[in-house]
Amino acid sequence: MSFDDYLDLLDRLVADGTITFAEAEILAASFDEFGEIDEVIKPEDMPGWTDNLDPIVLAILAATLFLILRRNTDRASAGTTLQALSYQQRTALFGAVQDSYQQESAALARDLANGVLTPAQWQEAMNTSILSHFRSAAYAAYGTVNLTPAQEAAFQQAVRVQQAYLTRFADQYVLSQVRGTPWSEQYIANRAAMYSGAMRGFAFRGAEVNAGFEDGWVHYYVAVDDENTCNPCIDAMQQGPYLAGQGPYPGEVCLGRSRCRCSRYPVYDPAAYAVLTRNL
Repeated sequence: MSFDDYLDLLDRLVADGTITFAEAEILAASFDEFGEIDEVIKPEDMPGWTDNLDPIVLAILAATLFLILRRNTDRASAGTTLQALSYQQRTALFGAVQDSYQQESAALARDLANGVLTPAQWQEAMNTSILSHFRSAAYAAYGTVNLTPAQEAAFQQAVRVQQAYLTRFADQYVLSQVRGTPWSEQYIANRAAMYSGAMRGFAFRGAEVNAGFEDGWVHYYVAVDDENTCNPCIDAMQQGPYLAGQGPYPGEVCLGRSRCRCSRYPVYDPAAYAVLTRNL
């Protein structure tokens, strides 16, 4: 990493509140003491979605569809299979996509912690995993592999937010190296897994909006009722129902993020719908 890139890294760490300006000055003055500092991909250089990633996405869908349907689906027919699924079957795919992402991000965490990947290589691989799994969630939510301009825009907005978090993640990992206390594999894996919580919320929101629920339909937040259910998920369940595309979503309000297995379920309830739309 060049000194200019190092200063950019410190600027980002100060901006997001990770370090103070005073600590940044000390770290900047000590640049030569750290030896070779690993590169981080700057936010503006983070690769975005390209159609070249579609084969990866179709492979993810083929694997997750098997878990739901218990029959093989080849990549070429994944899109056709999605279109034939019920709303409940498509939302059931969300958890399978989350699990696929978490397995992959855990493997990448191991490679980063063991020095198999540099931070920049890990960041690039994580970016590909986030893009491909968010895309898989989008295809499952919308029931098609051919997104409309509005659906494409929603996907792009969602992944840009996660890419910004990923850059911050990489910045803070390099800082842990500079401080001489690099993060453990378990910490990296646990933090990386949290992106799947946003994935779940994005998918449920997209599925509801895309399904075109008409007058009379509301959505109940269904919290997994066990000793691990967090208070925000319980509150979201008790405060429901909600209109499509509104209110709290699983994985987003959940304190467990990646561990969330709560859901939102559509119910035809004209009385509840009338209450929710009374002041609109």
